[in-house]
Amino acid sequence: MQDIGQIALHFYVADVKKNCYNEKKDVNYMDFGISTKVLREYSLKEAISIAGELNYDVIELWIDDIISSGLKADEIVGLTEKYGLKRAVHLRTDDLNIASFNEGIRRESLEQTKRGIQMASEIEANEATLHPGRKTSKTNSVEEAWKVQLNSIKELAKTAEFCGVTLCVEGMEKISGEFVLTPNDLGYVINECKNDALGVTIDISHLQTIGDAVSILKESKNLPVCNVHISQTTAHALHLPLFAGEGDIDYKKIFTELKSFYNGSVVVEGYKKGMGEEIAEKSIKWYKDITKEVFEGE
Repeated sequence: MQDIGQIALHFYVADVKKNCYNEKKDVNYMDFGISTKVLREYSLKEAISIAGELNYDVIELWIDDIISSGLKADEIVGLTEKYGLKRAVHLRTDDLNIASFNEGIRRESLEQTKRGIQMASEIEANEATLHPGRKTSKTNSVEEAWKVQLNSIKELAKTAEFCGVTLCVEGMEKISGEFVLTPNDLGYVINECKNDALGVTIDISHLQTIGDAVSILKESKNLPVCNVHISQTTAHALHLPLFAGEGDIDYKKIFTELKSFYNGSVVVEGYKKGMGEEIAEKSIKWYKDITKEVFEGE
């Protein structure tokens, strides 16, 4: 895999798989995945091996981890296919802002994101999660920020369409500057951008920063949900491990709601320093226990 700064985009027209799973009702299983950020203490090759040995269904690879690994696209495909792992991608977030009013920053953010979408295509990932831009200027209104945001997402959606990747816009947490938060916000993005290559990623911990995650999740039923991130959350911390007994989210209720409209993948993001492999091991047991209770009624 070349350095991201050296990749030239060579677009090709492809059939975009509408990789959104809210068409099938009352599902009995969802693919269980893990983010490479949970296994950040390990090399990408080691992270893939850990996820595979633990029988995860999906690994969500952060573009930064792909770049730093030095692995080529065919090597990543080979390593994941060895374990039967499906591949998803999380696009870069650090120091990028596709809604910036500084045109230089916005253009660079778009170019790096486009290169990430191309990399997702190269490793044959069906979907790539995108953090929307945020408002950093005090002199510009939210309405003006929305205009810049939508123009950027429309541009990225065209790239995703050409590359055969579903671009999943993620709803963010309630913090200063973020303004794509709620299912209603995500619906607005989908309706305004009008591109079948667009879907959404729902982050359950982010929902909890807005209100009760279960109640808000109910509002997502008509969205093209392509990916769901799961972790625990308290009033003071986001993205905690699922099994540690801390957190305000009732995941039995979350999965009960999800199964009424979604049969895609759910991806673990909960993390504590130095606990990566333990989190991977305990999360999959947690998932099997809670989904057995929800799906089988035991």
